[in-house]
Amino acid sequence: MIQIDPTNLRSLILAARDTLTAPRQGARAALSLDLPRNALWLLFAIVVVVSMVLAQAVTLLMPIPEGLTSEEASLLFSPVALGLVQAMLLFLVTHGIDKIGRIFGGQGSFDGALAVMVWLQFIFICLQVIQLVFIIIMLPAIADIIGILAFALFFWLLANFIAELHGFQSTGQVFVMIIVTLIALAFALTLVFTILGIGFGVN
Repeated sequence: MIQIDPTNLRSLILAARDTLTAPRQGARAALSLDLPRNALWLLFAIVVVVSMVLAQAVTLLMPIPEGLTSEEASLLFSPVALGLVQAMLLFLVTHGIDKIGRIFGGQGSFDGALAVMVWLQFIFICLQVIQLVFIIIMLPAIADIIGILAFALFFWLLANFIAELHGFQSTGQVFVMIIVTLIALAFALTLVFTILGIGFGVN
């Protein structure tokens, strides 16, 4: 059984490791803490800031992408911009987990959605640290592989966390729901951009 002790870093890291193999148990452990909303928002802010700092460290250590000047890269990968974008996306995803889950008959709450999102971000902070270590020891190819695996892992953990939060039995159905929701959002954004006259062209 996974137990999360917010006051013990070693316990948190071990719980994060165990969550990778038993994601629903990990989500259950995060929900069982039953933290007040103020504490959840504080933890939300902390994981966003820490993630932003680690992302900036990775950016500084990796070579500048081809075709970008150093000025363009510093603007594109600005820590403030990255932090704001990440916070906004996580906020929207948290609301989506709560609202869309309940539309489909889920029993979760916004506080629960916030709790599992904070826990999910902590797990990915651990992965960012591992990625950073491989970059420092001059093994960027392995760091890139970790990044690709982390992308796939995000959706797998998210599906399991949502299923546990809302009491859904099938993780596979939740995964499909996530993909369908993302496609619908992409279509809606494309439609909005088209109406506003904003296009994406290739020069």
